[in-house]
Amino acid sequence: MKKITFLAFLIATVSINAQVLSEDFSAGSEGSTFPNGWTTIIEDGSSGNWVVGNTANTGVPAYGGDTGMTSGGCDGLYALLDSDGIGSSGSQNASLISPVMDLSNYNDLILKFNHHFRVYNANADFGYVEATTDGGDSWENITTFTGANNYIAEGLTSFDISTLAGNPAVQIRFRYVGAWGYYWGVDNIEVTECTTAAPVAVSTPTLPLDSAIDVVINYGVDAIINFEWPTVEEDPEIESYTFNLSSAIDDFPNIGSISITNNLVNLIYTWEPNTTYYWSIDASNCAGTTSGTIFSFTTGACSDTALPEAVTSPSPEDGATDVELDSTNSVAFNWVENEEGLFYAIYFDTDPMFPNPLTANFENGNTITGLAENTTYYWKIETYNCFGNTPSQTWSFTTGSSTAGLNDNEFNDVKMYPNPANDLLNFDTNSSENIDVQIFDILGKSVLRLEKVQNSINISELKSGIYFVQITIGAEKTTKKLIVN
Repeated sequence: MKKITFLAFLIATVSINAQVLSEDFSAGSEGSTFPNGWTTIIEDGSSGNWVVGNTANTGVPAYGGDTGMTSGGCDGLYALLDSDGIGSSGSQNASLISPVMDLSNYNDLILKFNHHFRVYNANADFGYVEATTDGGDSWENITTFTGANNYIAEGLTSFDISTLAGNPAVQIRFRYVGAWGYYWGVDNIEVTECTTAAPVAVSTPTLPLDSAIDVVINYGVDAIINFEWPTVEEDPEIESYTFNLSSAIDDFPNIGSISITNNLVNLIYTWEPNTTYYWSIDASNCAGTTSGTIFSFTTGACSDTALPEAVTSPSPEDGATDVELDSTNSVAFNWVENEEGLFYAIYFDTDPMFPNPLTANFENGNTITGLAENTTYYWKIETYNCFGNTPSQTWSFTTGSSTAGLNDNEFNDVKMYPNPANDLLNFDTNSSENIDVQIFDILGKSVLRLEKVQNSINISELKSGIYFVQITIGAEKTTKKLIVN
């Protein structure tokens, strides 16, 4: 199956569940102190136990570090059994057990949690999720995680546990069995009762329209097509969507599927010209998933018969020194375009060999933010049409001093909070218009771009560090510094 990349989304928050248990381990402390009501048990003959991990400090797996943990949705404090960190001297059969839950007055129950389970040995490493209704005398299996050697199970996982409803004393446990394996991290554990009906089907697209032809695609490393469909305001509410994409209606979805939380997708894929694609949206909530209508669109034909010419006349000029930085430590890049309708990407680095990937969809006049003073940078432009691509020569320039602190015609009617942030980033404006948001890392690389943002975005996938957030409302722009922790 070909890879598709989910670039951007908007955030929707719904509340369609009665919550029984919610645990993100924030009330614990790094090490062995779990929140009240949570216990751990080591079975006879085993060694090593569950601990409270912390992605920001030292409580991360010995193998893979916190990168693996955060990719599964474990963030901040979380529960961790690090078999690799315990070492080769023993084996583990250890359980993390929830507080007692009274489910006497509940019916349709859902168990959800984020996790990252990494298998070292397919025959020895297992993660069991189990439940008891008799104080631990017996345990019923809910699910088991294992897989091939070096297999990874991760992300938000949901299970129907309605068979436990009506019981006055229910506990859930996460039991790791392994022998010098890798690790299992668990976070954001919820038990909820579903109180809604299954959602209605998504039957009408907004963008592209069903059966649309000559859909414009850009030709570059990151070729993007935007997809959008109407939101459903009335009950039953929608908790999430699944976007499905295919190149053949009789083999659907042979390209892939992506889980998302709202009605806008900017999708990176190697789109082909004059090709028909098929897509649909499955709407889900705790009551179930409803498959949507399959839509289609056809991309425009390629009319180019030769490679594009390389761009020339760079600005900043090749070899320029003392290039002035503005208040956001930014520099604008320009060049002479030889024809219209082309697409561009930029290589940009302090190393003339460009070890980092190029930034796609870079337009003439775009800026790169967060540059260092008195530093030499190298850059070149890759020019694309549907026939192929042509690189420019490599240019260089050296920055001078920054004008940071000066008023750069920023408008001050945008509030961004919290700052520092690590999950949701919120915006308040006095404008009725939606805003466009683009986030740059400290080297000026665009790491996230979202359109039609209403009031918040999810930044949980950003690594800790300093970023610059460019906020656009109509013709007005402002840039704010953001710290992600």
